[in-house]
Amino acid sequence: MKYLIFFLSFILLFCSCQEGAQISGKIKKLPKQTLILEEMTLGKPIFIDSTTSSDDGAFNLKVNTNEEKMYRISFINERYIMLALEKGDHAKIEANWNNLENYQVDGSQKSEILKTFILGTRSSIVSLNTMQMIVDTLRKQGVSDSMQKASVDALALENTKFMDFIRQFADTTTSVASALMAVNLINPKFEAPFIKGFYEEIETRFPGSTMAKEYKDRFNGVPTNDVEPTVSKSGEPAPDFVLKSTEGKDISLSSFRGQYVLVDFWASWCKPCRVENPAVVKAFNQFKDKNFTVLGVSLDTDKNSWKKAIKTDGLTWTHVSDLVGFGSPVAQLYKINSIPANILIDPNGNVVAKNLRGENLLKTLEKTLK
Repeated sequence: MKYLIFFLSFILLFCSCQEGAQISGKIKKLPKQTLILEEMTLGKPIFIDSTTSSDDGAFNLKVNTNEEKMYRISFINERYIMLALEKGDHAKIEANWNNLENYQVDGSQKSEILKTFILGTRSSIVSLNTMQMIVDTLRKQGVSDSMQKASVDALALENTKFMDFIRQFADTTTSVASALMAVNLINPKFEAPFIKGFYEEIETRFPGSTMAKEYKDRFNGVPTNDVEPTVSKSGEPAPDFVLKSTEGKDISLSSFRGQYVLVDFWASWCKPCRVENPAVVKAFNQFKDKNFTVLGVSLDTDKNSWKKAIKTDGLTWTHVSDLVGFGSPVAQLYKINSIPANILIDPNGNVVAKNLRGENLLKTLEKTLK
């Protein structure tokens, strides 16, 4: 009888271990802290599990899931690791706290795919930023037009290679979470046919995937409980929202009530945004003492690239993001389908104007902030 009880206990234990996914990790030099595991959704992240790391940087987390979904392990100082987990995964993470972005993950095939994509985009963004810096430097130095053109052409080629990589990955990866992350880096205004085809095939490629259906419904304009898309006209109230700052603090649009605020949608990987940034910097510096400020809303997915671009471009105002690209509920709320885009809001929270560029931005502010 005791052998039967032991056998049944073993079976129950074995079955319980197979439910969902297990995460174990060891991060060298990790300060002892509370780690939080969240599921990344179209709305706000959903809390899944938490734990306190041991003195040697070890930790364990778990999630109950029957299908692949996107997850984030959050650490102190707004650092995190992204995972794509499915039922039966036993993800093992190894890293060094001083170089967390180069973590290693085994035991979760989809998480390995996701990491490869993140590293690929990071490398491409670094190359794009480097080329942009070269172009800007040559312009400031007043070098020949032919040399400037050659540099601009090289930048355009680098951008084309980056977009080719994104499209190919989105179309071929076996990870639904990674595919959706990739497609949300693509500007729907210029890549509408590709994105339309992607979503037409997504449920066939990943049958039964809740993520695939939710994102496809969002693309097709099916209403959700999280976000009701709206487009405020001039004079109408701007919908409120709350996003995390670069320091991890909750920042609401309504907290700027009493000021004129330019809500500026942009991203570090967006070349037109980076070209437009000097005009926004000029406007901010010229009018910041006249009850005016800027709130940057990033459609990035990589926090390091986002923060680096803020520093490189000298964007000294408040910045927020949920780091899900064009999949951001705030972007949906304002129906942002291309960037750069901006909305000027008055002290009462009403829309004054939209999509102000360059000299038009300065002229509008001069007229408005008399």
